[in-house]
Amino acid sequence: MKRALSKSLTMLAALLLINQAFGQQKKPEDQPKENKILTYFPVGKGRPTIPDKYKVTSIEQLLPGTRYYLDHAIKLKKGEQVLIVDDSTVGDPLITEAWARAARERGAVVDVITLDLTSHRPSPEVGPLGSESTSWWPTWLEHAILKADATLVLTPLNINHGIRRDLVLEKWNAGRLGLPGNIYTREQLAFTKWTTFPAELDVALQRKLYEQTDVDSGPKVIRITDPLGTDLTFTQDIDRDWIRKNFPFDLNRVEVALTHRTEYMFHHNKISPGLSKKPDARGRIAATSMATGPIPLVELFIEGGRIVKVEGKGAAADDWRRGVEEHKDIDYGFP
Repeated sequence: MKRALSKSLTMLAALLLINQAFGQQKKPEDQPKENKILTYFPVGKGRPTIPDKYKVTSIEQLLPGTRYYLDHAIKLKKGEQVLIVDDSTVGDPLITEAWARAARERGAVVDVITLDLTSHRPSPEVGPLGSESTSWWPTWLEHAILKADATLVLTPLNINHGIRRDLVLEKWNAGRLGLPGNIYTREQLAFTKWTTFPAELDVALQRKLYEQTDVDSGPKVIRITDPLGTDLTFTQDIDRDWIRKNFPFDLNRVEVALTHRTEYMFHHNKISPGLSKKPDARGRIAATSMATGPIPLVELFIEGGRIVKVEGKGAAADDWRRGVEEHKDIDYGFP
């Protein structure tokens, strides 16, 4: 009896062990998959790594984005003269041809000008201060922009950081100066939200965000942080009368960001509440990329709304330090 009971218990224990072992060896598809975060733009180094299925090799892949931009941002009309400006160092002939073809499809007359970017300005890869403070655009090109009905700037270093914008302010404000060069790789242009995200929903979300910030009901203290170490605090106190007195349009109106210069089509499409009369920003801004691509970590230390120190190694950090020193005594006329 005891021997039988012992055998039964032994068999039961063995069955339990076997069952547990099989239970732990579930099929791979039954196990929860690791939540992997794929980074195609490594922080601080290298260039984006694009999976093969997202690689762009034909103009046809780029045309939906270029057509959408010309229709909704530039609002191109048949018979208009379009000037396309690219450069010989970072320009992509496939991208240039995609813009030219889309414009010609709409009946435009297209001229393409290719600049040798480095011959007009030193260290174009490390801006945004120092070398970008003076115009690298030839004077004849500025006149060509004035003559053309619409201009597309395909250089990643754009109209803000080179051309004397006051000469072409009317075209800029009318949305006839396009800056798609900020989308400066084939993949970014092919998969831009211009073609993958409804513009109406984008505008609605930004309007809702603008309403929630409630910038017109009095001063707001805003703090911005990120995993890189950015920790910036500032007071947002809007003085509309001062803005209207000093600027040709109200920078705070959400309609400016969304429609005045077709900003929602452009890289910097987030709501900006506008200029504040209290330049009290303090803290630190950390960055590993700029409009021209990835850079080693650069940290800007802010006090009283001004950059007081720049930390970091490499050409970008050196250029920031040089630019801050050269411009520290300049009064730009606004905070």
